[in-house]
Amino acid sequence: MLGVSPIAIADRDVWETWVVEPSLPPEVADVGTLLEPNLELQQQHAIWDGSPL
Repeated sequence: MLGVSPIAIADRDVWETWVVEPSLPPEVADVGTLLEPNLELQQQHAIWDGSPL
């Protein structure tokens, strides 16, 4: 709806099973489970430039 794709998502398999539409592009990374996301993978995909919020 917004015309943007996420960089990463937790539990990609859950999205593809339950949500289905809109489908996720293949380049969207799976960063672990909803309850135990992989923080290192999230940090690798972070787009924050370090400036104060």
